[in-house]
Amino acid sequence: MNKKKTEQCIEDILLEKYDHYYRLAYSYTHNEADSQDIVQNGAYKAILNSDSLKNIEFAETWVYRITWRRLYEYCKC
Repeated sequence: MNKKKTEQCIEDILLEKYDHYYRLAYSYTHNEADSQDIVQNGAYKAILNSDSLKNIEFAETWVYRITWRRLYEYCKC
Protein backbone atom coordinates (compact mmCIF):
# COMPACT_ATOMS: atom_id res chain seq x y z
CA MET A 1 0.00 0.00 0.00
CA ASN A 2 1.21 3.50 -0.82
CA LYS A 3 2.49 5.18 2.38
CA LYS A 4 1.62 8.70 1.16
CA LYS A 5 -1.93 7.65 0.30
CA THR A 6 -2.34 6.02 3.71
CA GLU A 7 -0.95 9.07 5.52
CA GLN A 8 -3.29 11.35 3.58
CA CYS A 9 -6.26 9.16 4.44
CA ILE A 10 -5.34 9.22 8.13
CA GLU A 11 -4.85 13.00 8.06
CA ASP A 12 -8.27 13.42 6.45
CA ILE A 13 -9.87 11.27 9.14
CA LEU A 14 -8.13 13.23 11.88
CA LEU A 15 -9.29 16.54 10.47
CA GLU A 16 -12.84 15.29 9.99
CA LYS A 17 -13.16 13.56 13.37
CA TYR A 18 -11.04 15.83 15.60
CA ASP A 19 -14.07 17.23 17.44
CA HIS A 20 -15.41 13.72 18.05
CA TYR A 21 -12.09 12.54 19.51
CA TYR A 22 -11.76 15.70 21.58
CA ARG A 23 -15.27 15.35 23.06
CA LEU A 24 -14.57 11.71 23.86
CA ALA A 25 -11.36 12.63 25.69
CA TYR A 26 -13.00 15.58 27.45
CA SER A 27 -15.86 13.39 28.69
CA TYR A 28 -13.27 11.44 30.70
CA THR A 29 -10.70 14.10 31.62
CA HIS A 30 -12.90 17.19 32.12
CA ASN A 31 -9.80 19.18 31.22
CA GLU A 32 -9.30 21.01 27.91
CA ALA A 33 -5.50 20.85 27.85
CA ASP A 34 -5.35 17.15 28.72
CA SER A 35 -8.00 16.35 26.13
CA GLN A 36 -6.10 18.22 23.45
CA ASP A 37 -2.88 16.45 24.42
CA ILE A 38 -4.56 13.05 24.21
CA VAL A 39 -5.95 13.74 20.75
CA GLN A 40 -2.67 15.23 19.51
CA ASN A 41 -0.69 12.26 20.84
CA GLY A 42 -3.14 9.92 19.15
CA ALA A 43 -2.82 11.82 15.88
CA TYR A 44 0.97 11.73 16.11
CA LYS A 45 0.97 7.97 16.76
CA ALA A 46 -1.46 7.35 13.91
CA ILE A 47 0.57 9.29 11.37
CA LEU A 48 3.88 7.91 12.64
CA ASN A 49 2.64 4.32 12.39
CA SER A 50 0.54 4.70 9.26
CA ASP A 51 2.62 2.09 7.46
CA SER A 52 1.32 -0.58 9.86
CA LEU A 53 -2.27 -0.10 8.67
CA LYS A 54 -3.02 -3.14 6.54
CA ASN A 55 -6.47 -2.27 5.12
CA ILE A 56 -7.27 1.34 4.34
CA GLU A 57 -10.98 0.47 4.66
CA PHE A 58 -10.45 0.18 8.42
CA ALA A 59 -8.49 3.43 8.80
CA GLU A 60 -11.21 5.26 10.74
CA THR A 61 -11.55 2.45 13.28
CA TRP A 62 -7.77 2.14 13.48
CA VAL A 63 -7.34 5.86 14.29
CA TYR A 64 -10.17 5.72 16.83
CA ARG A 65 -8.51 2.79 18.61
CA ILE A 66 -5.19 4.61 18.78
CA THR A 67 -6.88 7.66 20.28
CA TRP A 68 -8.79 5.45 22.71
CA ARG A 69 -5.53 3.81 23.85
CA ARG A 70 -4.00 7.24 24.56
CA LEU A 71 -7.09 8.09 26.62
CA TYR A 72 -6.92 4.77 28.46
CA GLU A 73 -3.25 5.34 29.29
CA TYR A 74 -4.13 8.78 30.67
CA CYS A 75 -6.99 7.48 32.82
CA LYS A 76 -4.94 4.55 34.11
CA CYS A 77 -2.37 6.84 35.74
